[in-house]
Amino acid sequence: MPNFLDNLSFVTFSSGSILVEEVLDDWIHFLEGRPREIIFAVPPRGQAAPIYEELKTKGKIDRLIYLPDKDWPDHKMDNYGVRAAAEAVTTEWALFAKLDTLPYRNGHNGWLEEAMQKVATDGHMGLTGGFCGHTPYRKLKPVGESYATSNKFSNNFTIMRISEWLEIEHRDVGPNFDGPVPLSMGDAVRRFADEVAIERVMEQSRRYLLVRLEDIDWSVFHVNQWGETLRRIRIKYLNREKVGPHLCSDTRYHWKVFDWQLYYEHPEPTLSERLYQYARYLYGRIRLSILWLRDRSTNR
Repeated sequence: MPNFLDNLSFVTFSSGSILVEEVLDDWIHFLEGRPREIIFAVPPRGQAAPIYEELKTKGKIDRLIYLPDKDWPDHKMDNYGVRAAAEAVTTEWALFAKLDTLPYRNGHNGWLEEAMQKVATDGHMGLTGGFCGHTPYRKLKPVGESYATSNKFSNNFTIMRISEWLEIEHRDVGPNFDGPVPLSMGDAVRRFADEVAIERVMEQSRRYLLVRLEDIDWSVFHVNQWGETLRRIRIKYLNREKVGPHLCSDTRYHWKVFDWQLYYEHPEPTLSERLYQYARYLYGRIRLSILWLRDRSTNR
């Protein structure tokens, strides 16, 4: 069987300046080698940190794509960045990843080939992970002892065929982000338009993403922190400090919806802050339910 890495591109939009090389090296170790292409989309020239040109000079980045110098809000720059990197892919498969997502592997040699063979054999859409188990937002169904399927896509860690990703992106998100999916979403969540579009296709087609269940020697944590905080968290993560509660190691239901529950080493809020976040969560769920019902009635 050909080496899967020969047909894989690493795709990311990155705007940070700290730990860029270190986390990229973590991904390469995790994958047991270098993907065929490493593609970074970054902020416009003059705004991007020098580390990206340094990594390109070292040969660690193959394609470096500077976004146009436009007055975009952060969420729109992220949308355009992911798409710009994806459109540069020349391999069959793309690994969508973010550099606030920390992989870890000790042993488990051959895990990627095994997982992608299962994707092919079972007809899954791809492989995903980087989240904490079966929560209100993600439903896991067991597939044998070491795997499950998920109804959620994430740019933090997903491997998909690039042709399928681009087809959904151009049709449902739209060439100018004016397609049916973002226009049916609130402004605050439009940055997730590509993820929502893929999730709708999964629900319609009943084809889902495969998840490899985690253990102490193999995990992918989206920590949602940057800068010096990310540096501190990465040290603890690589040392395996208190990672157990955050492992996606089974398909049991976990009631985790808030940052301090979901993200490894996220600081816990005060009681008053928790009550405020509970109230916001309930309001958001009611609002999303209204949008979902409106969307269903419109599509009938």
